[in-house]
Amino acid sequence: MRRLGLVGVLLMAVGMMTGTALADQGLAGLPGYKALVTPDHRLSYSLATNEFTFTRVTTPQSGETEITIGGAGPESALVIRFGGPNGLTIERGGRMVVVRRDEDSSEALRVLTGGRAVTAFRARVGAYERQLANDAVAVSDSVSPFAYSVLLTAAFVGELAGDPNSLARTRDLIRHRIAAKMRAVAWQQRDCVTEYERALLVNDDRNTQCMQSADNLDSVFARAAERLLCGAEFLAGAISAETQFVSCCALKLY
Repeated sequence: MRRLGLVGVLLMAVGMMTGTALADQGLAGLPGYKALVTPDHRLSYSLATNEFTFTRVTTPQSGETEITIGGAGPESALVIRFGGPNGLTIERGGRMVVVRRDEDSSEALRVLTGGRAVTAFRARVGAYERQLANDAVAVSDSVSPFAYSVLLTAAFVGELAGDPNSLARTRDLIRHRIAAKMRAVAWQQRDCVTEYERALLVNDDRNTQCMQSADNLDSVFARAAERLLCGAEFLAGAISAETQFVSCCALKLY
């Protein structure tokens, strides 16, 4: 596939030095957010405060992703995995839930996705999202492309925690930002960022279709599970687009 070919070029272009930094200065409004290439050729994104530690690691060749949110003290870390052979799994403190069609796992997921660290992570990224929504200058001029995936990751955690509109709100924000670019002359140029944002729009359209199919199911339990699986597929698609963005930048820089 073309995506795997581009990723392979990325790995060769960067040279895969240990801890190669893709973005280590943080995002405007979200200091401390880091992106780097790990020694085993994966893409790692992290954010840490005195209340939580967040990491998201993706294997570019397979798309397998692991999200970990932990905190200080005895609280167990939350681990979310998708894109692999086991589908969407959520694990914490030795307990694991596998999200399956026709099974209602909503209550178990709410229990696993609670706690101080997860709440603090969602609050921190949520404050950043509100800043972007309320600041037209930041939305149009100074938002890093790496902001998209951290916003969508936090929104997906919110969906797992029982907020059915969490992803929809973030999707709206991102879509409105990209739509503003589409109305500008600059959108006509072909560069890594605009190609990335075009891919996000295509991914968003796929998610809309997936959600519509889920909402048409007869079973309430099936609808809830299918919407979560749609969300995982949507986040995986956004991460894939981000991987392409990293590849594009590497090809142009080296």
